[in-house]
Amino acid sequence: MTDSSTLKPSSAGAMLEVFISYSRRDKSFVQKLCAALRESNRSVWVDWEDIPPLANWRQEIYDGIVEANAFLFIISPDSVASYECKVEIEHAIKLNKRLVPIVYHNVEADKVHPALSALNWIFFEESNDFDTSFQTLLQAIDTDLDHVRTHTRLLVKAEEWQQKAKDESCLLRGNDLELLEQWAAEGINKNPQPNELQRDYLAASRSAENTYQRRERRRQRIALVSVSLGLMISTILGLITLSQYQKAEANRREAIAGQIKALSASSNAQFVVDQNFEALIDSLKAATMLLDADWVQGDTRLQALANLTQALYLVEERNRLEKHTDWVNSVSFSPDGQIIASASGDRTIIIWQPDGTWVKTLEGHRDGVLSVDFSSDGQILASSDLEGTIKLWRRDGTPITTLEGNGETIRSVSFSPNGEIFASGRNDGTMQLWRVDGTAIAPIAAHQDQIREVSFSPDGQVLASASDDTTIKLWQRDGTAIRTLQDTARVGSVNFSPDGQTIVSANFEGEVKLWRRDGTPLFTFAAHEESIRSVRFSPNGEAIATASTDQTIKLWRRDGTLITTLFGHTAPVRSLSFSSNGEILLSASDDDTIRLWQLNNPLGRVLEGHPDAVKQVRMNPSDESFGSFSEDGTIQFWRIDGALLKTLQINGIRAIDFSPTNPVFVISRDDSTSEGGLVEVRHPEGEEFRTFRGHTSWINDVRFSPDGNLIASASNDKTVRLWNRDGDQGTILQHEGSVFTVDFNPNGELIVTASDDGQVYLWNTDGTPVSSFRGHEGSVYSARFSPDGQYIVSAGNDQTLRLWNLDGTPIAVLEGHTKVINEIGISPDGQMIASASDDQTIRVWRRDGSLITVLKGHQEGVTSVNFSPDGQTLISTSDDQTVILWNVQDLSLENLVTQGCNWLRDYLRTNPNVEERDRTLCP
Repeated sequence: MTDSSTLKPSSAGAMLEVFISYSRRDKSFVQKLCAALRESNRSVWVDWEDIPPLANWRQEIYDGIVEANAFLFIISPDSVASYECKVEIEHAIKLNKRLVPIVYHNVEADKVHPALSALNWIFFEESNDFDTSFQTLLQAIDTDLDHVRTHTRLLVKAEEWQQKAKDESCLLRGNDLELLEQWAAEGINKNPQPNELQRDYLAASRSAENTYQRRERRRQRIALVSVSLGLMISTILGLITLSQYQKAEANRREAIAGQIKALSASSNAQFVVDQNFEALIDSLKAATMLLDADWVQGDTRLQALANLTQALYLVEERNRLEKHTDWVNSVSFSPDGQIIASASGDRTIIIWQPDGTWVKTLEGHRDGVLSVDFSSDGQILASSDLEGTIKLWRRDGTPITTLEGNGETIRSVSFSPNGEIFASGRNDGTMQLWRVDGTAIAPIAAHQDQIREVSFSPDGQVLASASDDTTIKLWQRDGTAIRTLQDTARVGSVNFSPDGQTIVSANFEGEVKLWRRDGTPLFTFAAHEESIRSVRFSPNGEAIATASTDQTIKLWRRDGTLITTLFGHTAPVRSLSFSSNGEILLSASDDDTIRLWQLNNPLGRVLEGHPDAVKQVRMNPSDESFGSFSEDGTIQFWRIDGALLKTLQINGIRAIDFSPTNPVFVISRDDSTSEGGLVEVRHPEGEEFRTFRGHTSWINDVRFSPDGNLIASASNDKTVRLWNRDGDQGTILQHEGSVFTVDFNPNGELIVTASDDGQVYLWNTDGTPVSSFRGHEGSVYSARFSPDGQYIVSAGNDQTLRLWNLDGTPIAVLEGHTKVINEIGISPDGQMIASASDDQTIRVWRRDGSLITVLKGHQEGVTSVNFSPDGQTLISTSDDQTVILWNVQDLSLENLVTQGCNWLRDYLRTNPNVEERDRTLCP
C-alpha cells in the first residue's frame, strides 16, 4: 500500500482542492487534518477509503495529483525517507503543482526535497496551536485560487490529450482556447506556472485552430460565390414569399379581430337580455384572444375589455348543473354543504358536488320527482313523486326503503331538525308524519286543497304547511293543530327564520307575507308580478330569497326592500336552497338546470332598494360608509360592502355631503314655503340640527370644507354661499349663470365652481376671484380638485373632461363619452379619474389622460361617482334606481382574465355541455 492518500470529492466532476502526500506512520494526524479540511468545505483524496479494489493504485495517485489544485506534503522523518512520497513529490514538481509543505515532526533541512526547502513551511507540531496553523494553511491554499484552478483545469485537459496519443479532438477550440491563452499571458508572474506539457498543449491547440480558421475562410470564399448567386434567386423568391406572408398575416389578424368583435357583440347582446353568465363566457373568450393579439387596439380592444368588465363585475351565477332532461322541481344542499341533491320530472334524483361534478343518478321513481330533503345529519335523503311514492336513500345513493302512497301526488317532504321524523304533504290536503324507519304516524286532514310545502321550525316543535286553500297552518309535532294563518291567494311556499320566531310565506299573486310565530301578521310586500314557488330565509336571517314563475329570483331585506334580482333562468324557478354559510344560493327551474348563485361577487355589486332615480353618492369619511339619495327623497346609508344601514325620507333633497370631522351630514333641499333652497345640517339619525336660508332658487351642490368649519352651497340663483357651522352666512360668490358644483382644495383655502356659462372659476375663500378657465362648450356640471390640489378636472354638457393647472392653463382634453357628463370623481391617490355620463357608462382614466377602461352596467344615465377612501372601490348611481360598487384595484386585461377564469373554472371543467375547445380556455 502506498504512503500517500487523497479524500475524493463527494460529487462527481467536482474539482479537488488538495492532494496530501504523507507517511503511513503519520496517519492519525492526516485524519485530523482531513476532517478539518472537510469541515471547511475543502475536498481531499484518501487512499484508505477510496482506491477501488484491483485498481492501478499508482495511476490513481497520479490522477489525484493532476486533478488537485494544491499538493500538501506532510514533513516528518518517515515521509522524507519514504520512496513513495519522493515519487509523488517528483510527479507534482513535473506538473508544476502548487506545493504546500506542512511540518508535523521536525527534520534536518538537508533531508527535505530542495523544492520544499525553498518554500515557507507551515508548522503543525505539538507545540503549535492547530487552529492557528490551519488558518495559515487555508490562506496558502486560497491564494490566487482562480489562477490555480485554471492551471488544474488546463492540466487535466493536457493529460487527457497526452493519454489519447495527442488526438486532435481533445484540443482546445474557439473561446475556450483564447481564455486559456489569456490566462497564461496574464499569469506570467504567478505560481504555479504552466509546465511543459501544458505549454505544448496550448501550442498544438493554437496551431490546429489556425489551420481550421484558414480552411474555414477558404470554404467561406467558395461558398460566398454560390451564396451570392443563390441570394439573387432567394431574394426574388423571398420578396414573393414575403408578400404572400404579409397578405396571409393581414388576413389572419383581420380574422382574429373579427372573432373578437363578434364575441364582444355577442357578450353585449347576452347582457342586454339578462344572460350575464353567457355574457361572461363570450367576453372571456374575446379577452383571452386579446392577450395574444396586442396588435388589436382602438375600439375593438376597448369594447372587448369593457364587455368583460361589465359581465365579470355584474355576474352572480357561479355555476350551472346540467344533466336532467326535464323540469328540475326541487334542490337541496346537504347540511354540511358537501353535496347537492336535485329532483326532476325525468324521474331521477342526481347527487352533485358543489363544484358541479356529477356524483350519481338515483333511479327508482316511476313518475316525476317533486321534492328532496336531507336529514339533519345529512345521512338520509327523502324524495317524493307525482304518484305519491316516498323513497329514502342513504347519502351515497343506496336505497333504504320505499313508502308506497295512495296515488295522491306528494309535493313536499321535510325532515325535523332532530332527524327523528319527517313530514309529507299530499294533493288531497293530507299531511303525513313518518318515522325515519318508514313507519307511518297517523295522517292529518290538514287542508281543503293540495299542500304545496311543509316546513319544520328550527327547534322542531312546530310544523307549518302551505296550501292552495289560501292558508298556512301551524301544527305541533304530534299533529295537533295550533292555528291557521289566512292568506288571500294560493300559498306556494312557507319557511321559518333561523331563530324560529318569524314565518315567511309566499303566494301565487307574487306577495310575500311575514308572520310572528304566534300567527300575528307583520307585513306584506309585493315581490313578483307572477306566482312565487319558493321562499327561503338566509342562514343569518337577514335576507329572504324568492323564486317565481317570472323566471327570476329576488333577494329582500326583512323590511321588504329589494337587495338584488338574479336573472338567468329561461323558465319558471321552482326551488331554492342556501348553503350553510349563506354565500351560495341554489335554484332549480323548468329550464332543466340547477344554478349556483354567488351572493358576494368581490368585484362588483348592484345595490337595489331606491324606488326612484338615484341622483348622488357621497362617502362618509368618519366611518367609511356612504350615502345615496333618489328623486323620491329617500336617503340610504350603506356600508362599503353593500349592507344597508338605514333609510331616511327627506323630500325635495338635491345634494348631500358628510362632515370630515363630526358625525353629521349636510343636505340641500327645496324650501316648501318659497322658491328658494335650504341647507340643513342633520344628525346621523336624520334629525334636523341647523337650517340655513338665503338662496332664492334650488341648491345643486353642498360641500364641507376639509376642516369641517365651512359649508359651501351652489345654487341656480347664480351664487355660491359660504356658511359657518352655526349657519352664519359669510362670503357670496357671484356668477353669471346657475352654479352646478362646488369643491374645496385640500387645505381649504381655495374653491372651484362650475357654471352653466361654460366656465370654471377659482376663488379664495374670502370671495376674491383667482382665475377662470374657458374651454368647455356649454354648461359645466362638475369640477373637482385633485387630492394633492395641483390640478382641477371639469366636465359637462360638451361630453369632455378637461384637466387644468391652477393658473387656468389646460393640461388635457379627455374625449369618449357620447352624452352629457354629470359628475367626476378622483381617486384618493390622484391616479384615477372616473366620469359618469348619460351614455350609461363610467369611464376610468389615468391622470395623464389615457383611458383605462369603460364600466358598463347601468341601464340608464349614470348620475354620480365617488371613490372609497382606500381607492379600491368606485361607487356609482344611476337613473335606473341602482347603486353599483366596482372594485377598481386592478383593471388590467391580465387581471380581469384571471378573475374571469377563477369564476368560470368549475363550470368549464364539469359542465357536460361545454365544448371541448372551451375546456382549455383557462390555464
